[in-house]
Amino acid sequence: MKLIYISILMMSSYLLSAQCYPDRHSTNWFDGWVSCHSKTSPNPSNTAGHWLLYDLGNRYKIDKLKIWNSNDPSHLDWGMKEVKIDYTKDSIVWKTIGILDLEKATGTNRYEGMDWFNVAIPDAKYILLTAVSNFGRDSCYGLAEIRFSAEKLNLTQVNEIADHENIQTSISPNPFTELFYANIATTNPEIVTYQCTDITGKIYTSGSIQMEKSNFILKIETKNWPPGSYVLSVRNGRDLTKNSIIKL
Repeated sequence: MKLIYISILMMSSYLLSAQCYPDRHSTNWFDGWVSCHSKTSPNPSNTAGHWLLYDLGNRYKIDKLKIWNSNDPSHLDWGMKEVKIDYTKDSIVWKTIGILDLEKATGTNRYEGMDWFNVAIPDAKYILLTAVSNFGRDSCYGLAEIRFSAEKLNLTQVNEIADHENIQTSISPNPFTELFYANIATTNPEIVTYQCTDITGKIYTSGSIQMEKSNFILKIETKNWPPGSYVLSVRNGRDLTKNSIIKL
């Protein structure tokens, strides 16, 4: 098994190296991540809150993670005390590994973060960190860096098919570049609605279709969409299908 380390910095050029303190961090709050306003979570099971979403670019098996808390000596209370970790491989089905108890940062430039946490994440492309509590009464929450010990998964790309009793949707090609086709099949002539969103819920296209026949091929052009993962949802009033799709 070949492990790699994925390090995601929320800092500028203040990550220094030294023989005794190779992982030291800045003491400036603006070199880290800070959230003072709650927002809708990418995970529909979570309420609105303070969260960070990491797109790892590929799907990984993760066995450990290391966290550096907010290290500004004037705002150590902003550091996360409890953080909920969720993950997903397709932005549709979310799973959680639970809530981690974090340590308060030291507020010095010798701060090297916490010890590695052992985790069991078998397959993830997105990691979601949601603040549960901080070390003070302030409404702001912060972190400095997170690092993952991970193994990249070898996957065979296939066209995704989302099935339901009365509606079926298949996507081709997937991944795509400038456009994709959605083959929609229903058991009865009816009106179906569709929308395509990114992982944060932003809608990129939507519409409705009058199904005169049992099958309809929907062409969606994506030239102006940024690369990343999307979800195509198709509903016929009773049933809903979702497909995870990727633009390269």
